[in-house]
Amino acid sequence: MTMLSIIIPVYNGANYIQNCYNSIKENLSFVDKEIIFVNNGSTDNSLELLNEIEDKSVHIITTDTKGVSNARNIGINHAKGKWLFFMDVDDTIAFVDRNFLNVLHEDFDIVWIIYNKVQGNNNFHSYNSLIKEGLYDILEFSKIWHGEGMVWPFMFRRSLVKNLFFTEMSFFEDSDFLYHYLANVKNVYLSHNMIYSYFIRADSTMQAAKLGKKYVDAVTGLVRNQELLMSVSHFYKKVLGPHIVKNYLWVIRSAPSPIFKKINHIIKERNLSQSLLYGNLKQIIMASVCMFSINLFRYIFRFKV
Repeated sequence: MTMLSIIIPVYNGANYIQNCYNSIKENLSFVDKEIIFVNNGSTDNSLELLNEIEDKSVHIITTDTKGVSNARNIGINHAKGKWLFFMDVDDTIAFVDRNFLNVLHEDFDIVWIIYNKVQGNNNFHSYNSLIKEGLYDILEFSKIWHGEGMVWPFMFRRSLVKNLFFTEMSFFEDSDFLYHYLANVKNVYLSHNMIYSYFIRADSTMQAAKLGKKYVDAVTGLVRNQELLMSVSHFYKKVLGPHIVKNYLWVIRSAPSPIFKKINHIIKERNLSQSLLYGNLKQIIMASVCMFSINLFRYIFRFKV
């Protein structure tokens, strides 16, 4: 079975449901698929709009408001396809070539697609559109991949997902799922046959009012990444380690001042600055300089933390 299971959490997505569904219907008309909308406790008319869709491939599941991770996990439990694809309801599929069918029939461990980032009138094509299409072993992939933790540029083999689910976090839940999945992957196929449009909106999940909790969750994600690195072989440490280090550096560099002290405490308590880096001198120096510079800068300018 080469069915594609498209899992879409919906929370107050009334303004986007039709565009999202239409993009799937128009661009994936030739693909055997199921579209699983998980209505995640919406308080607008999202459920009413979903129920108006007359399409046998559409399945609607309603649950209480428990976050995107829970909604995706419900979708995984109901999925029947060979491939799992996670969409956000405010995004669309921009283009699919019929050669995409050949990709679905293959037994790749994971499929990497290209995407557009759309912000207002600006449209940015993903860097992997410039990389040669084809099959890469996991180590080759790790060298050309920039380490972004989003799940929507990937299609996952359901047989490899097994007991893997999204952790209940408000931030870093994507990268947590992706890194744990990649720890069981031997090859990655880069396909130019599908383009996903990711819309950057003012009301995105990174809005300032929720940043504090998200950065604390990011550190929780780093702790899980640390535990993952401790459990995998030396080979997969080489594959995943550099990208986890990038996340570590990003968190300690960009955390807002009011919560930096809490994050810094967790990092020291868990010994993340050493255990995540696994003896790579260059990365240790980078992390140490970065951490020292941040603390020095905050001290000089008397940031209250």
